Amino acid sequence: MNKLDKLWIGIVTGLVAPLILLIIIFRFTNFMEDFGDTGALFVSIPYTAVILRPTLLINLAIFLFFINRNYMRFSRGMVMSTMLYVIFIAWIFFTQ
Repeated sequence: MNKLDKLWIGIVTGLVAPLILLIIIFRFTNFMEDFGDTGALFVSIPYTAVILRPTLLINLAIFLFFINRNYMRFSRGMVMSTMLYVIFIAWIFFTQ
């Protein structure tokens, strides 16, 4: 068994990778004037789901990379964390 083929590593990676991509998107695009206004953006509930959905594509890329290398436990963790994000986004989207 490989060191990376652990369920908890997949879950942590799946939870952290979209957040890192979100920070990169905010930092290197002109989406917002000031990076400090990120908190004000997330107070606006309808925009939160719209912004978080594309960041889950990084989970798809990581999942495909590791599933092709037969890291099944890691891949299961990625799916679990992605499902947590999907439930959160659906909850935000349908409660607005």
